[in-house]
Amino acid sequence: MNRGSTKKQRLEGQQHYDELESDIDRRASERFRRKPYQSYTVDKNILIEYADTKEEIKDLRRRIEQNKKELSRLNGQIVMDSVSCGKKGKKPLGTVKITGRPVTAISRKESLLNKRIRRLEELEEELLELTIQVDEYIEMIEKSELRIIFRLYFLDDLSYPKVADQMNQRFPKRRTKYTDENIRKKFKDILKMSPYVPIKSDRV
Repeated sequence: MNRGSTKKQRLEGQQHYDELESDIDRRASERFRRKPYQSYTVDKNILIEYADTKEEIKDLRRRIEQNKKELSRLNGQIVMDSVSCGKKGKKPLGTVKITGRPVTAISRKESLLNKRIRRLEELEEELLELTIQVDEYIEMIEKSELRIIFRLYFLDDLSYPKVADQMNQRFPKRRTKYTDENIRKKFKDILKMSPYVPIKSDRV
């Protein structure tokens, strides 16, 4: 087989791959334009609620760690005060210095810490349920490539450039490399077609 024939076969193979990819994109687009089944329960706010809950959990964990550090500092702190010994007749008996831990402040900090830990446990349970619903939405996407992209962005919390890096590592032989711009475009194209999902702002 000569080089010309081999090159022709390679071009025909690439053309077939491009046509196949274009056809899958078209069918995926048509699917998102269809009227959804009544049993579909994931509404357009799930992805935003999921992202917001993850951020709240991060914030709460930070505050819990801060509370623990403050408690540790208070438990090692010694408070000193002077107390009057009273009087004998008109003559004062002087004062006595006493030391101890700031019990009231420690009690309040412990109460706040316990409250935040309970709330964190509640949020983590809520996040698990939201994760299931987000996963249900992603499974509705027909094209495998887009399902991977959505998982990287929403479930793994990666930015567009980092999603592009991950996709290039997984598909190194792809003719058109992934970039933050074409990843962003894929998102916008799909999310505009779906009546359920809003377009999210990018992450830093």
